[in-house]
Amino acid sequence: MATTITDIAKSINVSPAMVSRVIHNSGYVSKEKRELIEKTLSELNYVPNKVAQGLKSQKTGMIGHILPRAYPNPFWAGLCQAIDEYADECDYQILRLFTYNDPKRELKQIEEMVARKVDGVIFTNASSKENIQRVVDMGIPTVMVERPLDVMGVDKVLIDYVEASYVATKHLLQLNHKNIGYIGVDTSVNVVESERYNGFQRALMEEKITADNKFIKFCKSYSPQYGFHLMEEMILSDSLPSGIFVASDVLAIGVLQALYKHRIRVPDDISIIGYDNSYADILSPPISSVGLPLKEMGEAAINLILERMKSKNTSVKTLILHASYVERESVKHNINQEVESDGT
Repeated sequence: MATTITDIAKSINVSPAMVSRVIHNSGYVSKEKRELIEKTLSELNYVPNKVAQGLKSQKTGMIGHILPRAYPNPFWAGLCQAIDEYADECDYQILRLFTYNDPKRELKQIEEMVARKVDGVIFTNASSKENIQRVVDMGIPTVMVERPLDVMGVDKVLIDYVEASYVATKHLLQLNHKNIGYIGVDTSVNVVESERYNGFQRALMEEKITADNKFIKFCKSYSPQYGFHLMEEMILSDSLPSGIFVASDVLAIGVLQALYKHRIRVPDDISIIGYDNSYADILSPPISSVGLPLKEMGEAAINLILERMKSKNTSVKTLILHASYVERESVKHNINQEVESDGT
């Protein structure tokens, strides 16, 4: 049997209320009594009854996190870790369930969260607006992290996707790359894909450069296979750009494989910048990439849940965080472009 507050109180002849005040650090207890109670709690291996505490406070100390999966993309794993670590600091536990991009499974996971009476739900890459709306309608604090859907009453933690792509493309331009390619997921899939491409185009437009359409490649989803296929398509055309912005490190894996197959060297023959800084440092060569603020994303998501728990009348918030450029070994100054521009 688990040791109870009553057991502790009886063993040292104090009241259960006094033991409770020490456990919850509330109310006055003399130094002598406090030290005795703390010593006894340790000796008898007292573990707080979370269920009983939850019944009393109407809180379970548990936050749900629903996402497609935790692998193979390290971005998801990194976000999970960031959420877990900050939740632990806030004395909360995370109940994490996976949807594998199936709306029906997502609904089932939501029902599981509700049955376990989670205090809030964080969605990453949610599948269905209707599913999220169900959670909101039940009065459960809800946050969307990355790839938001248009649902009322939901707080959001987003990245300035336009800025992130703009910074990467601008870096290529500053190193004298004028003919720059783009490989990413079709802009109709999600607003995130559209904004990543818009950031790329914005950087080019500032320099009055028009991208060559044959170096602009889109696919249906993020996978090394698509990266390989699109890069090989580009290689087998008449010519290559001097640099390419690849809108995901997952796609960049396939891009590098295609370049290796055709004996095209990075960065000597072509410069590459990835996005999300997930696989970037373990590729060959390690590629420059856009790094996402995972720690800040996790903390922001938890804080929004806790704020809404305190006051459900709080206005909906959208937090926009900023990515950063992480330089490695896949980009170099484009001397050839200078020679061409000089006409020599």
